[in-house]
Amino acid sequence: MVGIGYEASVVETANRELKDQWGPLAYFMAGWQKMDEQKLFETEIEADGNIYQFEAGAITIANAAPPTSVLAQGAGQVPLDDGLLDVTILTAQNKLHAVTTLLGLLGAAIAKTGLEQQNVIHGRTRRLKVTANPVQKVVVDGEIIGTTPVEVECIPAGLTVLVP
Repeated sequence: MVGIGYEASVVETANRELKDQWGPLAYFMAGWQKMDEQKLFETEIEADGNIYQFEAGAITIANAAPPTSVLAQGAGQVPLDDGLLDVTILTAQNKLHAVTTLLGLLGAAIAKTGLEQQNVIHGRTRRLKVTANPVQKVVVDGEIIGTTPVEVECIPAGLTVLVP
């Protein structure tokens, strides 16, 4: 999973000390704090030969994500074997709007149905490039790796897992 914007801010705020003290609740606490601070940013996404421009607060790109990865649930589920990346783009005007959007995404994940809200955009693609203005931090699987621009590609059958 790749997070740009809000998710990266949350991961950065939920530092080791906070996680040691509160465990998984550290992310909830950091997320609540960052809702007041997160600003929308201009983003350009290049995918499938097209360029899309959005105003976003959070962009999540996933090739697999459990329902608890709420920001990835624009379609209600993220199939791990379709060879595609699920891209969910969120905006929120205030904390109440953000909370209702997150609850809607959680509900979509539980029901395994897409979320129909104007501030949630979802799509699927094999690869994409994301550029943001201003530049945004990027988190991959819980670790800050740098800033935008970032290119992400799904490589079908790119991982072999051996189990006993």
